Amino acid sequence: MRNKFFLGALIVTALCANAAKDPVLMTVNGKDVKLSEFEYLYQKNNKQQLEKESLEDYVDRFVVYKLKVADAEAAGLDTLESFKKEYEGYKKELMRPYLENNEHSKPYARETYERMKKNLEVSHIMLPLGFDENEKKANKAKIDSLRACLDKGEDFGSLAERFSSDAYSARDKGNLGNMWVERFPYAFEDAAYKTPVGGISPVVETSFGFHIIKVNGEHPTNGKYHVAHILKFYNRNDNDSAKSVLNAKMDSLYSLLKNGVDFAAMAKKESDDSRTSRNNGEIGWVGIDQLVKHLETEMLKLKVGEVSKPIVADYGVHIIKLLAHKPLGSYEEMEPELIALVNKDERAIAINEKKLNDLKKEYKFKSNSKASETISLMLDKNNGYDSAFVEAFQNSNITIFSYKGAEVKASQVADKLNQKRKMPKEQAVKYINETIEKLVKESLTECEKEDLVNKYPEYANLLNEYKEGMLLFEISNKKVWDKAGQDKAGLEKYFEDNKSKYTTWTAPRFKGVLIYSVNDSIENAVKDYAKTLGQDTLLTALHKKFRRDIRIEKHLSAKGDNAFVDELVFKSGKAEKDKKYVTCFVFEGKLIDQPEEAADVKGLVTTDYQNLLEKEWVEELKSKSKVSINKKVLKKVKE
Repeated sequence: MRNKFFLGALIVTALCANAAKDPVLMTVNGKDVKLSEFEYLYQKNNKQQLEKESLEDYVDRFVVYKLKVADAEAAGLDTLESFKKEYEGYKKELMRPYLENNEHSKPYARETYERMKKNLEVSHIMLPLGFDENEKKANKAKIDSLRACLDKGEDFGSLAERFSSDAYSARDKGNLGNMWVERFPYAFEDAAYKTPVGGISPVVETSFGFHIIKVNGEHPTNGKYHVAHILKFYNRNDNDSAKSVLNAKMDSLYSLLKNGVDFAAMAKKESDDSRTSRNNGEIGWVGIDQLVKHLETEMLKLKVGEVSKPIVADYGVHIIKLLAHKPLGSYEEMEPELIALVNKDERAIAINEKKLNDLKKEYKFKSNSKASETISLMLDKNNGYDSAFVEAFQNSNITIFSYKGAEVKASQVADKLNQKRKMPKEQAVKYINETIEKLVKESLTECEKEDLVNKYPEYANLLNEYKEGMLLFEISNKKVWDKAGQDKAGLEKYFEDNKSKYTTWTAPRFKGVLIYSVNDSIENAVKDYAKTLGQDTLLTALHKKFRRDIRIEKHLSAKGDNAFVDELVFKSGKAEKDKKYVTCFVFEGKLIDQPEEAADVKGLVTTDYQNLLEKEWVEELKSKSKVSINKKVLKKVKE
């Protein structure tokens, strides 16, 4: 008994401590509002206001806000499929930053930033991975032996020429030229940047094959350069005389550019490089060692906006322009970009693995060691994997793994398996384990998603703000905005009851219809046809019969509002005729000194009527609702 009492006391103490940290500020219709939620919205409101709102005024407005949200929930608006779908979309977007693996990404981001400061000159010897496991093992053994030869002092270039499967670089003793961050797979990059100049890396495996890397040199970088060029190619059989003609033409183009001719326009018209000419000659952003040397040398001499003299190469002549230079920023400035970068390549695998291990610890993940043995025996008994095995596995009651007190059974894994496939035991074990790992990740990620509101108070507040904001919008639409627009009788009655508010016109207005027609004959036909119609269907019938030969406009216009109304009604000025509709006449209408109906001042009446509906709605909510505010807690609000 004493132990039970002691444990109970600990639990009560913990609960009291949590309550003390975030006490209930108010209760609205039985629903508690914590101090943290109120402070979050109050402080956010004051940051958005030009003048700071007093706490007392905000409390009154906040209570009304909560009453409206409660009214929306009582109306079941939060249960509508349309609402749930939109809310889940918002929720997915809001949780994304909290699910990103930033803490595990940061070391890789910092590593990438440091590597951006220099480019490397590298060579490699490569062997393929092979088509099956046996071939892969053989190639791994072969490249290991080549690495041993290098340790004994054999020449790297000679071995590359003789054994490398990368025929392009093998012709040049394995030389790959310059490399920079993100040019090669991460495993290759990592090995190269960890190898000193003149050194040789251990054997590295990438998706392309096995590699041995030699670092021949390194160069500091200076950010990125935005470059454009105009390129003229020599013809294959051009002699010196023909080349001199092209050189002279490029000299002429250079002179034009120096005299102010637009580089982009000239690149589009004159450049032979179709890949860049359609984009104003822009090569894009490049770093040191990313252009051929003769171009890079000239580029580094230019100031932003300057154009180079013609640069002669074996294949043709360039003129380049430096459009912009962006030095490498500070790590702090580049961190978001770097984190995004490392989360979309091979590093993401390691980052996600670390995050998964964190989740396993957090949610007390346990894998059943007997599950693998059971799966192996079942595959043996079934002579491999097929639909019969999946069915048997489905009916097995063995626990595969557990987390946060929940057990995942074989049947849940079986639901993820393909029943139509057939495969031998070794392949099946791999497939089933991959399926289990995928289910582990899905389960723990869903667990984390559900736990975000407990782990991140700012996320919980933001999510609740979005949800209640959506509910407030929907209920306000229903009770005020749409209701005012659709309640024609209510609008008209409000106008009649408050007519004196709208008798503010200082000049008469024309209230009626103008009809424009394509010629005099159509105008006369409209007038004759109108005599045969009833008033209720008049405009609809005219539009249906004459279609695009006429244009009908309803007007409530003062003098000066419309040129045709001025000419035809107020007998003032001359309206400029439309190119298509050459005639215009007053079809029906009159002058009125003050508004006659709600439609004559619809915008003003609608706004005023909405305000009335809002006022009546709030009064109704206050009269039937119960609100209690803890004054002691209110004093703790940080202003």
